[in-house]
Amino acid sequence: MEVKQGSEMREFDRLFRKIDQCYHNISVRMGLSDTTGQILYAMIELGDGCLQTEIARWYSCSKQTVSSAVKVMERKGLLWLEPGKGRDMHLHLTNSGQELVERTIYPMIDMENSVFSAMTPEESREFLRMIRRYVGIFEEKSSELIQRIQNETDKEAST
Repeated sequence: MEVKQGSEMREFDRLFRKIDQCYHNISVRMGLSDTTGQILYAMIELGDGCLQTEIARWYSCSKQTVSSAVKVMERKGLLWLEPGKGRDMHLHLTNSGQELVERTIYPMIDMENSVFSAMTPEESREFLRMIRRYVGIFEEKSSELIQRIQNETDKEAST
């Protein structure tokens, strides 16, 4: 079955990947892996003592990915872990981790803010409104696809 992708979707994919590549390039130049950068960024957004599971949800990535990166960061002396309820682990920055955040993540946040500052308030609001709408529809359609795949899998398993 041949599926043709519309030009708008191709352009969206290309632009989304271009933004992702910019973040990757910034992380590499700052000496961070993508996941380390994301974890540090999330710790600023979610606050000191946030949970690994919160970070995984924040970035829509696997708990295993976050856990592996956290172990490396802990060995490097960037953060320390505090047990929470059950298997929950709270993350805290060390002094070295805080210095790294100040050198890397805060400048990235300033850069992101400057992007929105370059747009009018109306453009910023419209951009966010449209992205929220896209994500909402995408989540709905992806759930439908997952359900259809599950139904087909169940049907094949029962035959």
